[in-house]
Amino acid sequence: MIKIARRLRPFSHRPGIQAILPGTRQVAEYFPTIMRIFEEGQLVNEYAHQALGITLDLERGELNGRKSPLPRQTQEKLDLGISKAQNWERVVERALPEEIYPFWFTLAQWQPPVEVTAEDSLLIRGELMSTFKAGFTGIFVPQVEDRFFQGYPVPPVRGDPHQLIQEGARQIRVLFIEQKGLEVAIKRSPFAVGKMLNLVLPGIGILHIEWTKHQMRRLYLEAKASTSCRITFPSDHHTFRLNQTKRLACGSPFEIAFGHTYLLDQFQK
Repeated sequence: MIKIARRLRPFSHRPGIQAILPGTRQVAEYFPTIMRIFEEGQLVNEYAHQALGITLDLERGELNGRKSPLPRQTQEKLDLGISKAQNWERVVERALPEEIYPFWFTLAQWQPPVEVTAEDSLLIRGELMSTFKAGFTGIFVPQVEDRFFQGYPVPPVRGDPHQLIQEGARQIRVLFIEQKGLEVAIKRSPFAVGKMLNLVLPGIGILHIEWTKHQMRRLYLEAKASTSCRITFPSDHHTFRLNQTKRLACGSPFEIAFGHTYLLDQFQK
């Protein structure tokens, strides 16, 4: 089975940095001897502590030991081949989408749902990296205005700033995969290597995918229904092997049975 070894735990040692509290709309402001908690811009709590930094543990839904009050909505995971240290100041300086997207994608799974405003913004335009640079401060603290005055023609978001987390993560997901009924489209990734695990496909099952050099390497489909499904791939993928037995044309429908796992590999152009 496909695995992702890296654990997402961005951290900072900078006094005064803020970070989102998983599962809430609250923001923590870190100092070595105190922690301040804000909600909607208002100070709601302040307590003494001793810490050399702040860590947002996205695997456990914790910020310096404070756990999310909400369970993780899904266990979907994304890895795009980056293994650098997760010091947040360096992450922001590098500004690599392949490094930032997995953090963003995972954080959204802890957050409460919000309604998306359709008014023109960087978020609605789908300009994800511009949205990240203008719409977040600290460690994923969302904001409605670009406080760094970077010259973007529209604000990062209009209305509730927490849309940035949820809607941004949804847009990240559809860079790689979309589902319509019992048809699943695996898209050409903008990144050469990557893995996605535990992708929930309603009416079908759970999908795990891996690719390298922009070429699909293997997929595992855990069937949660007995049905016929169809998986399409980029146009240069012509055939694949199903369960190490027979070859099928990419896009051909095939039958799945509840409780069974299906391996798709040996993709050929």
